[in-house]
Amino acid sequence: CFYVDDSCSAGRLQCCSCVSSGRGLGHARREDVRIGETMARIRRTTALTSTFKWLMSFGCALFVVGMVWRRTTTEDTVERNVGPTRSRERMVFHTAYGDLVMAFYPEVAPLTVDHVLRVGCLGGYDTNHFFRVDRGFVAQVADVKSGRQRPSSDALEELASRTVQGEFSKLKHERGTLSMARHQDPNSATTSFSILLGSAPHLDEKYTVFGELLEGEETLVRLEALETTRHGMFVMPKTRVTIHSSYIYDSDEVGTVAGRLPSSSSDPCQAILRSHV
Repeated sequence: CFYVDDSCSAGRLQCCSCVSSGRGLGHARREDVRIGETMARIRRTTALTSTFKWLMSFGCALFVVGMVWRRTTTEDTVERNVGPTRSRERMVFHTAYGDLVMAFYPEVAPLTVDHVLRVGCLGGYDTNHFFRVDRGFVAQVADVKSGRQRPSSDALEELASRTVQGEFSKLKHERGTLSMARHQDPNSATTSFSILLGSAPHLDEKYTVFGELLEGEETLVRLEALETTRHGMFVMPKTRVTIHSSYIYDSDEVGTVAGRLPSSSSDPCQAILRSHV
């Protein structure tokens, strides 16, 4: 036990046993030092424990953040590498500058894909043309009603007059993307669409992305090399870029590859024109 020695002006703490044994203040001072050292060690230990706990908490937080970042990065990478599910159907455009082979995203834009395939099956893009070639931006196919050189059937005229609802997604407008053209009304798309010649983030989530170019990069390069002239907002090639012919084939059918017309037994247009979205 300890008590305060009131006879000392400093109010010194003395050991009861020291007083009773007559050892006095000398031993009490040593006891004071020992107690002070013990308390200092306790304070240091407490401080180290608190620091250790803080470091452990900080380390756990960093681990959690790292796992979340890794998962997010992995998911983004997988999404970029895999991309949307492509349709079995492929559409081919033949031009004097090379062929263009396109695939579609029916899970992303089912109405648009169905409409474009129907137009293609009715020959809507035959003798049409790329009226706009803006290097680094877009190569745009003209509207079927105004761009074709060959007369249209009544069925094609009726289909080409329909508008398609906007199907905007998170997909980016990058080189090779197929993007539906439209007017101010977001639901005013008809038959005109663009193949992107570069990144156009200002179009993201405002225009319908419905497919991609699978083959024909060298054709795009040749188109970008053409001489152009500006008419208002449009950069247009001085020479008409005609789509001499087009066709649609099933990529899962043996023997139906780009450059070979599908046989009547494997022609997907029969099913496309009978189907309804």
